[in-house]
Amino acid sequence: MSILDFDDNGYLVPYDIIEVDWTHLEEFFVFSMKRADIFIEFKKLVAEISAIGVRHLEVWIDGSFASTKTNPNDMDLICFLEGADYQRHEVNLAVLRQNFPLLDVYFVKVYPHDDPNYFLTNFDKLDWQFFFSRDRQNRKKGILKISIEL
Repeated sequence: MSILDFDDNGYLVPYDIIEVDWTHLEEFFVFSMKRADIFIEFKKLVAEISAIGVRHLEVWIDGSFASTKTNPNDMDLICFLEGADYQRHEVNLAVLRQNFPLLDVYFVKVYPHDDPNYFLTNFDKLDWQFFFSRDRQNRKKGILKISIEL
């Protein structure tokens, strides 16, 4: 993986979805005590998701955590998980959303390519990519993506 780049506003470039691993996520984005607290909470969330039986997550990370801001308020997350896992654990996932105050997390179900509802997966991803790709002043920004095998 190459070194991550940021624009003059502190946003990731290129203005696209940028895949990272755990090591690079920590190396580039955990550089203050506030960020460390948020990152620890994110790792706890992933452990809780694993504990309920989910085995694969694709997580998009946005907001000020995915920038050079020293002390972001929280981490914005979209957790894409297999539709069967989502349905089986929907109640637990709703509880998890409330248990991590430093994380603004949403869970989205992913349908298999051969499922008639697969178009919903594409729609959801495009919708979230559009929402995450600009800030409140309409400035472009990149989005972090981490694939996690649990």
